[in-house]
Amino acid sequence: MVTTSRRLNRRIMLGMTEIFTSLLLTACGASEQSTTTPSASPSPSSSDANLTTLTVGAKPQPHSDILEFLADDLTRDEGLQLEIVEMTDHQIANSRLAAGELDANFVQHIPALNEDVNANGYSFSYGAGVHIAPYALFSSRYDRIEALPEGSTIGITSVAADQYRALRLLEAHRLLSDIERDTKPAELSDQQNPSGLQFKEYDTDALDQQLEDNATGAVIIHARHFDQAELNIEDALLVEEVNLSPHSSILVWNSSNEHHEAIQRLDELLHSDEVATYIEENWPEGEIIPAGQSDAPEGDDTEQSDSE
Repeated sequence: MVTTSRRLNRRIMLGMTEIFTSLLLTACGASEQSTTTPSASPSPSSSDANLTTLTVGAKPQPHSDILEFLADDLTRDEGLQLEIVEMTDHQIANSRLAAGELDANFVQHIPALNEDVNANGYSFSYGAGVHIAPYALFSSRYDRIEALPEGSTIGITSVAADQYRALRLLEAHRLLSDIERDTKPAELSDQQNPSGLQFKEYDTDALDQQLEDNATGAVIIHARHFDQAELNIEDALLVEEVNLSPHSSILVWNSSNEHHEAIQRLDELLHSDEVATYIEENWPEGEIIPAGQSDAPEGDDTEQSDSE
């Protein structure tokens, strides 16, 4: 159950960094292509010749942060050196990967990847989920999911593209069934919605206010809004599980890349205990959840995959 004594946002410095970066890019009139700049590389040394350099495209947060952590502390022990190129558009990242400009990218989840693969015929491989920014169900009225009465009203985003994950969260905990990507909350059948849950749609940025006002029995909120709502994932009644979700972030590489073994070592590092601990320590409110040692299978030759 969510109470008024929520944790304050402890990531002021990261917010200041984002503001500074935004102002800098605006002043330069930068486009998506021009904002993809390599991260600072360490000074070369005599041992660098023995390292395999991998150029990896990554979103600024948290993907690039995680790779920087690996580059600082772990990759050299595995014979790797990372050149990190920051980018936000997964379509550009995949295009550059296919063109051989990148050895791998770390910007997307499986549904986004499959959409690009099906549209462009890419031959990519990918690893298991590394982390997820989850959806979670919060309530100001109830402190456990079993207490949620039948027929309760659930606040949900009005963005149709995001409703699927919200409904899947409820399906994963057997409150709904047979949810498809095009399923609409208002059109659920009695078979799909045996508990008679009611759904009220709100602008995504207004969901936390509905929780504060105790306007509904519960609200489903994405992790990117945890900070502004001063929410802690430990207070959630339900949380999207990384190992059960195709929306966890993955490392993607060209199936024919000559550095295949080196990329596999990088993917193993991304699933290490050290990375899981790094995520937990740097996103303590649960905005990012590590997959840890995931049992999810790796994907290969994704031109064969069906879109999620």
